Amino acid sequence: MLSRVRDFYLRLSIKMKLILALMMVAIIFISILSCAYYWYMKKEVVLRTEKTLENNIEIMSEQMTSLLSEIDSYAELIAGDEEVQKAIRENDSYNLIESINAKNEMGITLSHMINTSKSIDAVIVYTQNHNGYSSYPVEDEKMKEYFYNFPQDIKPIGNRKKMMLDETFRNSVIHYNGILLFNYDINDKYTGKKIGNINFIVLQSQISGYFSQFSTHPNDVVGIIDNSGNEIVTYPYKFVEDINLSAIDNDIIFENNALMMKTPIDNEWNLYQKMSLQGMNEELRNLVIITILLAFVVLGLLFFFSNWLFSISLSPLRILRNAMVNVSKGDMKTKVYIQNKDEIGSLADIFNQMIENTDLLMMQLVEEQKAKRKYEYMLVQAQINPHFLYNTLETICGLAELGENKKILNMVGALSMFYKNMLTSGRNIITLKEETLVVKSYMDILNIRFPNKFSYKINIPQELSEVKCLKLTLQPVVENAIIHGFKNIKNGGLIQIDAIHEIDKVIIKVQDNGCGLTKDLVEKIMPEKKETKKESFGLWSIDERIKLYFGEEYGLRIMNAPEKGTLVKISIPYNI
Repeated sequence: MLSRVRDFYLRLSIKMKLILALMMVAIIFISILSCAYYWYMKKEVVLRTEKTLENNIEIMSEQMTSLLSEIDSYAELIAGDEEVQKAIRENDSYNLIESINAKNEMGITLSHMINTSKSIDAVIVYTQNHNGYSSYPVEDEKMKEYFYNFPQDIKPIGNRKKMMLDETFRNSVIHYNGILLFNYDINDKYTGKKIGNINFIVLQSQISGYFSQFSTHPNDVVGIIDNSGNEIVTYPYKFVEDINLSAIDNDIIFENNALMMKTPIDNEWNLYQKMSLQGMNEELRNLVIITILLAFVVLGLLFFFSNWLFSISLSPLRILRNAMVNVSKGDMKTKVYIQNKDEIGSLADIFNQMIENTDLLMMQLVEEQKAKRKYEYMLVQAQINPHFLYNTLETICGLAELGENKKILNMVGALSMFYKNMLTSGRNIITLKEETLVVKSYMDILNIRFPNKFSYKINIPQELSEVKCLKLTLQPVVENAIIHGFKNIKNGGLIQIDAIHEIDKVIIKVQDNGCGLTKDLVEKIMPEKKETKKESFGLWSIDERIKLYFGEEYGLRIMNAPEKGTLVKISIPYNI
């Protein structure tokens, strides 16, 4: 699959590749920008929701605390009222007519007492014998529901044990059939004994309606629970079981894509709210969809204008391409004329210059081939070296006349080894090990010819023995040291050959302890001007051959110190 995509991309024109790259960059940029904007907005939504939740909890907590304080105040007022105390004490002595009249009068009194409250729906005062008075009219349906038909076995939700100033207690709150019933004891003002109860009725719908003002999403929940976990009132009118109330504390927590928080009310109740982020997330998703649609519009416009712009900008490149096709067919007279001053115009100028230089490069290549053939011919001459062979044979004849058979045997063996290693099947490049064998045989022959004149040391590490070098790289250097360095020395000469590895090069050092070379002699051996170079196989030819075969960064360098000897450094590549 990837190879097909790659092949398809490679077949595209430069214009389409540029358009595709521009579109990809635009898509990536828009995607990153959209993601960053979405992340930022989502974070802002969460922060804004947290702030709203904190404000809601604070406002509702104050309102609920105010409601409880209001009910406590009314309980204290009614429980301490002289008429209420008297009606409760004398209730059992009333006949039927008196009882009805007393209930009507007391109902009016109780109604007047709570008529300023917007939260309390009704109040019912009970005697110890469960006779009572209500702020509802006797025939009111609510009176029948809450006074006559109220079940006796219903369990209170939470004990509200708050001491009143007159020893009255708010004993419990009962959640029954859509109401909250706040129950308080009434104690006799004079004896302190319990003589009855007060029930304040608060409609759950009233509190829920108040809570609804703070709910903005169907999944939002506002509620009150007591310390035992019992539900007092919630909005909407059901308890959401997936809320882990025990995990909620006074700090805001995030759970199930919602923010939740609770706070205590009057030490016995806890107000909690769950604010869903779903609605805000939907708004964010809609915003992302709009952003994506706008991105497509921008990409369409970008494609149209980039196609038009690239068509104009790349037309000179098509002209240059056609010219190259003509050159590839052999038309070396092709020229490109482009007026652009940009990179393509510069490329056209370079192309024209390249065509002009092609003939010159071809001529240089021909010259290099001629030079290689010339050096190969000189190498063959050096391998034969009749002067060296003649002198060696003369020495062998002289040794024969003297009867030096052992020396003759050594010289013939050295001469045989010299030509055997030199004539390596016509190869111009041999290993460093083979080259040291050639120069060793050469020095052995000269040691027999000139006894005690010089000695030699060869130190080529084993790991460098297979490094490739040109044939007859070392022998001319050693010959130069013997001819020029030791010309005034009868004995004690030393030639040392070492090789070291430096990064991607191998440095071969040939050092003697001779008399050194004068500046004129160095110029004669290594002339700087090409036209002054000799037609012989000397040090300059070694330097030229190395540069020709391996590159200009390699070659031969003479470090001369008169009266102290000569050091020749030859650099060749480590790997060929």
